[in-house]
Amino acid sequence: RQPSPYAAALGRAAAATPAASGTAPITSPAAAASAPSNVSAGVPVPRPPAGVIPVLIITHTRAKYLEKALDSVLQHRARAEMFPITASQDGDDASVQAVIEKHLASGSVAHHLRHKPKSFMPKGYQRLCAHYAWALGQMFDVMGYDQLVVLEEDIEVAPDFFSYFEATLPLLKADSEMFCVSAWNDNGKASVASDAKAIFRTDFFPGLGWMLLKSLWREVKDRWPKNYWDEFMRHPDVRKGRHCLRPEVSRSHTFGEQGTSNGQFYKQHLAANVLNTEQVNWTSMDLSFVANTSSFDAYLTSQVRTVEVASLEAMQAKGALTAPIAIQYQDSQWKSIATYFGLMEDEKAGIRRGSYRGVLPISWRGQRVYLVRDWPLQPSPKT
Repeated sequence: RQPSPYAAALGRAAAATPAASGTAPITSPAAAASAPSNVSAGVPVPRPPAGVIPVLIITHTRAKYLEKALDSVLQHRARAEMFPITASQDGDDASVQAVIEKHLASGSVAHHLRHKPKSFMPKGYQRLCAHYAWALGQMFDVMGYDQLVVLEEDIEVAPDFFSYFEATLPLLKADSEMFCVSAWNDNGKASVASDAKAIFRTDFFPGLGWMLLKSLWREVKDRWPKNYWDEFMRHPDVRKGRHCLRPEVSRSHTFGEQGTSNGQFYKQHLAANVLNTEQVNWTSMDLSFVANTSSFDAYLTSQVRTVEVASLEAMQAKGALTAPIAIQYQDSQWKSIATYFGLMEDEKAGIRRGSYRGVLPISWRGQRVYLVRDWPLQPSPKT
């Protein structure tokens, strides 16, 4: 199998760079049979094509998880040149290395990065956070990509995962009020998420299979946290009033009950989230209603203001729903609302998961339900 010109050039750059602790070992298909070489930021590498959306898989010690994740990604990836895969391995786990080398040899994985902290770093979120920062730096600063989809070794993807990101990349690039696209819906249980073609803007950073641009990396890389990188991404001074896109039915699913988070929320919420099974052609869909803030504000306003508005108690009294409805709630009622619908009730930096300006659209028993705090209706009475 002949290596691509880009992979071959990376191999030449690697060969010209002396090994150094903590630098970026990049293994390409051309060099799969030899020991990984080091590529540092000082060695020029060819600029990748502008439309390429690389997939970075963060991995550590769970070889069986990594194999399952790769099987899922490769099953649904139709164009390897459009979505090249890089596996970034933290440490020297031999089983993980064997999985990556097998896929390097077949050409299904394009690059292998090896993260080796220069000083001792305990397992857990701190080490994961450092690995993330290092791997993002390699992809953006060394390899020169303009955008990137990030996965972890315990995530599988939907059949239309790649179509979803291909269709939303132009929106992310064009809108300064959007800072990520996520494949995940925190409230993605089958009971509240059934519209496979629904997509929304959200104030909440979902993670778990997400795309960012180099411009965002440049904003945060010099202040990257030592712990809990996902919570950092939800800080107001990071989000800066910007939004993410997220689907109603998740295009990613975590099967990692055993991992850094020690199963937090897993059995109660994450395990029950459904992974989309439909092959939706996102590139043929009209996504103009989520393309910018004003369009989505107008869309959501028209949807909410043209349906019946009721309280949760009034909706329950109706029995079966026959039309879309808006449930207006006060902050003091949120816990009971979340419990009734089986939603995640927590919030981060004052933002509820999946919500946009206090509105959370869900599907409920065959109908669209809008959980509305105040906007775009008249403000609700103070509690």
